[in-house]
Formats: sequence, structure tokens, C-alpha cells
Amino acid sequence: MELSPNLYKLIFKSARSLANVRHDHRGCDRLFNEMCMMNGVNIRLPIAAICAMNESRQSLLLKSADISLAYLLLRIVVGVNYFNHGFTRLDNIPGFANSMVDAMEGAWMPDFLVRLTAYFVSPIELVAGLLLVVGLFTRLSLVVTFVLMVILMYGVTVVQNWNAASSQLIYNIVLFILLAGLGYNRFSLDTLVANRKRNSR
Repeated sequence: MELSPNLYKLIFKSARSLANVRHDHRGCDRLFNEMCMMNGVNIRLPIAAICAMNESRQSLLLKSADISLAYLLLRIVVGVNYFNHGFTRLDNIPGFANSMVDAMEGAWMPDFLVRLTAYFVSPIELVAGLLLVVGLFTRLSLVVTFVLMVILMYGVTVVQNWNAASSQLIYNIVLFILLAGLGYNRFSLDTLVANRKRNSR
């Protein structure tokens, strides 16, 4: 009888479970061949070697729990950064607005538009940063922060401030990682709220 891929997988998984592959590779080999004979398949394979290879391959894979922990720490670091950017300027937003107007001198944008944008920057950074720290409305916070970075990037490139543009590119890459990896946002208020809603149904 020819051993089909599906039958091979079924027998192999059964043998591995029964023999506890992590501690008894030889037992896995023996059980696999016995199961093959029981199913009319006359075949002998070095399953112990295959088991060991699978273990080695699995040990190289990133663990979901570790990725989730790394995501948590990165989210908190980014949140603290944005929060303090906004918090430290709250008592002097007019001064910050004036500095932005000075920095945008020579650009086509009128002063009132630059000043209006500057008045929104600090509150957005403060609120979005705090939400990122605790992991609440994480997706919305990241999207809003991304939009803010697009506006700021446009401003610094208009006046050809390439040093600031390079720094902001790093922020954007980190924001991309957080937004793209949102599935690993396990340790957050978002996940806690979602689980409670699911359990209450």
C-alpha cells in the first residue's frame, strides 16, 4: 500500500503524541512503524531523526508570547515619547506655535495655518501617547498619530529640513510596525474590553 501524504501525517502525529517526542524519539520511531504495519503500509523511516529536526526547527521560531511582550514594551515606549512631547509643551503652546511659524518662514503656507496646526500638535500627542501607553483605542491612536506625522513631514520637507525629516521617518517606521502588528496587542485595555464583551454575550 502506498503511503499518502495525509496518511503519513496522521500516523506521524499519532506516533509523536503517544511517544512524547520530546523525550522518546526512539519510541516515536517504533510506534510509527507499528502503525504503518497496522494500516498495511510496509515502510520504515528514521522518524527519530525527523522528530529531532522538527524540534530544532520549532526552537528557531519566534514565540507568540514573546512577540506580544515586545509589542507591549514598544507600544509603551512610543506612547511615553508622544505623551511627554505633548505634556511638556502644554503650558507654552503659544510659544511652540511661534517657534513653528519661525521654522516655516519662507514656505508657501500662511502663518495662521501653521499656527493653527501647532495648537493641535501638543494635545494630539498628549492624548494619543496616553492611549498608547495603556493600550486603549490603539488602532485609532496610531492612525491619528500617523496622520499627524504626515502633516509634520510635509512641513519639514517644504522648508527642506532634512535632518528633521530623517528623524520623523524613524517615528513613521515604528508607527508602521505597531499598526501592522496590531494582532499582537494582547496586553492592552483593548484586549481586556474585547474579552469582557465576548464573555458577556
